[in-house]
Order: sequence, then C-alpha cells, then structure tokens
Amino acid sequence: MSGRYRELLLFISGALAGHVLQDANGALSFAYEPAYSGPPVSLSMPIAPIAYPQRIIRPYLQGLLPDDPNVRADIADRYSCSGENPFALLSHIGLDCPGAVQLVPEGDADLIKSRPGNLVELSNSDLENRLRLLREHASSPWDANHEGRWSLGGAQSKMTLRYQNGRWFDCEGSEPTTHILKPGVAGYDNQALDEYLCQRVALKMGLPAAGVEYLAFGSEHAVSIQRYDRIMGADGTVTRVHQEDLCQALGIDPSRKYAEQGGPSSPDVLALLGATKANSTHNLQLFVLYLLFNYLMGATDAHAKNYSILLGTGSAAVLAPLYDVASIAPYQSISPRRRKPLRAAMSIGGENRFGMLDNSHLEQLSHDVNLVSAGVTLEWIASSAERMATQMPAALQSVLDEAGDAHLTGVEQVGPALAREISANCRRLLERL
Repeated sequence: MSGRYRELLLFISGALAGHVLQDANGALSFAYEPAYSGPPVSLSMPIAPIAYPQRIIRPYLQGLLPDDPNVRADIADRYSCSGENPFALLSHIGLDCPGAVQLVPEGDADLIKSRPGNLVELSNSDLENRLRLLREHASSPWDANHEGRWSLGGAQSKMTLRYQNGRWFDCEGSEPTTHILKPGVAGYDNQALDEYLCQRVALKMGLPAAGVEYLAFGSEHAVSIQRYDRIMGADGTVTRVHQEDLCQALGIDPSRKYAEQGGPSSPDVLALLGATKANSTHNLQLFVLYLLFNYLMGATDAHAKNYSILLGTGSAAVLAPLYDVASIAPYQSISPRRRKPLRAAMSIGGENRFGMLDNSHLEQLSHDVNLVSAGVTLEWIASSAERMATQMPAALQSVLDEAGDAHLTGVEQVGPALAREISANCRRLLERL
C-alpha cells in the first residue's frame, strides 16, 4: 500500500470483506475485496466495485465503538491515539467487534486465522471486583485486568464474557464471548434489574428478545444478557453472527441516534426494512410490535442504536431480537398530567408522548408502512396495539411475581412503580383506541 494511506483489513466471519483506508489528511474510505462473496458489511454499503467515502464508512466504524466520548478517550489514552479517530481506535481493539466483523492493520491479517485462544475461569470474587470497578468508574467499560482487543458499542458500562457449562470465563485471543454483564446506569438505583424485568416481559409476551438473567456476585448485581450475535454449538464452539444496528444500516453517526437529534425516525426505519425483499413483511410487522412494546413500557431510550438487523447475502436481513429495553417508570411518572410528558425515542405515527397515542396515530403509522409494503394493515396494527395493551399488565405482574419468589434484590422498589405506571399507560391507550 502507498505511503499516502494507512489500511485496516475488514473481515466478516473470517473472510476478507474489504479495506478501510485513511489518507494523509485523515479522510476515510472503504472498498470491498473483489473476490468477496459474503453478506455486505452494512446495508448502507451494498457490495459494489466502488469506494465508499468517509460520510458513509465513518458512521459505520463509529457504531462499533462505545458511544461515550469519555470512554473512547480512556481507550485512546491506553493506546496513545485519538479518541475521535475510529480508524486508530479500531486498529487496536477491532478484533472482537459486535457481530462477525473484525478489523486488523494490514500487516496483522494472520491474527484472524492463527491467533490462539484461551479461556480463563473467573470466580465469583473476580466478578464481584470487576462489577464494582465498572459501577465506581462508570465512565469507562475497561476492566483494569482486561488486555483483550475488543470493542463494544453503546453508552453503558459493561463487560463481555463466555458462559459455558455453568462457569464464567474471560476470553483471550480468538475466543468469542457469549454474554454481556451490565451493573446498570449510574445514578439510577436498580437500573440493571429494571432492564432484566422489561426484557422478561418481552419474552413472556412472545416477542423475540435477548435472554437475560439477574445475577448476584457477592455484594454486586448485574443483568446478564445472552448475545444474539453469538451461537454456541453442541461441542462448545462459538460462532459470530453478522449484524449491525440501525444507525449503521442508515449511515447515521451514533451521536445522532435519537430522532429528535436528526437521527433515524420510525418512517426512516420502515423504509429501510421495506427494502429487505423476502423478509420485508416480517421485519415491518416485528418493528411495529417493537415500537408498541417500547411505548407501552415507557422505554425512553429505544433509539436506532437499540435496534439491530442480522445480515445475510445480498439485501437479506432479519430484524434482531429486542435488547436494551428499560422503562423510565421506576424513576419518573409517565402521567399525561405532567407539563411536559416523557417521550419515546421514536414516534408512532408522529406521536411520541407517553399516554397520548390514539387511533389517528396508528392510522398514520399504517400509512407510513404502506408506503413501502402492503403487508401491514391498519386493522393489524390496531388489533396488535389492543392485544399488547390488554396483555402487558398481566405479563408484567407474572414477571414481578417470579422475581419476588426468587428474592431478587430491589424488586420491592422497582416493581410497584413499573406495575402502576405501565398499567396506567396501557389503560390510556385502550381508552383512546
């Protein structure tokens, strides 16, 4: 490669997919490897014999990194580079990104196939200490003992581990992780429990959602999330699954992940999913259900980065299971009597205020859907909304009963607020339909 450029090799599931270049002025570009025949890196970059410019590849790379600039600065300090340069950061930590993407400097291609792997078992005491560090230093997801080359998007402190045969392991070298542990958002008591309960309600109601457990390690607690972008075989081998979040799929920088910041809106997402060919009707219906679920749960953080798609060859794509669902209910009322009602991250038919959704907004949503597909009717949307609002309070109570029976710490604080506010939100929607 010419001295005018630096290069990162981008692999998907172990196959060389393309080349990320950075020129002497810092500008980025991406081009596919001519022989590559797997899934696209992103729906924003279909496989074609062209060079994608910085305005397309940079948001994708940023989406592989932690959202918090303080976290990126922390990582940059460790490797003596800039926290605002995704190329530089991923040249150090790109070997285990979300999904099946791996990035390595040009001279390190052998690391993809020949890098040895090792599992290091962790005790409950080890995990307790790590979770305490994450909680006490919430601006950084980096475990002081972790030297692995990995990157994980998102805003919360978290760590990734392997869970196998009832034991927890650190993954070194080529070994993929299977689970994410999060102690919760700083400043919100029992927030990890809140996320666990909301995810359990989604599963109870039959929605595809990442599997979760609420675990105690000594005095520390965390929600454990099973990674949907990893598949464990019967022999214990773990396979990475290619995926991207919806900001990446739409070519939007994660700093604009909220619709109110100019990021992806629900019509933008519907248009994207309507172009997923054979899976379009399934994806559109599922996304509508996700929107309704997050609205009724009072999930204020269901922005475009908290939805993802699993990518296959061509334009084949399937909406990923729900993840990162947490309700604001334990922390603030979602009553419509508030001067400024709390809002969902994405609107439904133009309405994002909790407690304000009615038939006119569902009608607009059906219009937005039918601009890209005739497979999702107003009747289907309205009946889905009614069914979900009717079933959610009982599903939530069942989850809370199970949590109480398991003596989960904090449920006596979180549970009543969830039950009260979410039931009220469901009741208001039923009254307005």
